[in-house]
Amino acid sequence: YLKVHPKGKFVRNHLSLYLCVANPESFRFGWKRLASYSLILLNQVGKELYRSPRNPLIFFLTLYLQYGVGQRP
Repeated sequence: YLKVHPKGKFVRNHLSLYLCVANPESFRFGWKRLASYSLILLNQVGKELYRSPRNPLIFFLTLYLQYGVGQRP
């Protein structure tokens, strides 16, 4: 799922987006998943404000349940 912090998470006055693992407790201990995603952010009139790099690959592991650009642990 996508977690949105409209006023930022660690730095104020910007939008923070995190790609998160849903129901991680349902996976076996030591699980890992490779995810490929694409994200486009549009304003209210449909103008493109942001486009993520093409098909980035990220690993989700037992200890890393969310991924966000500029995220601090």
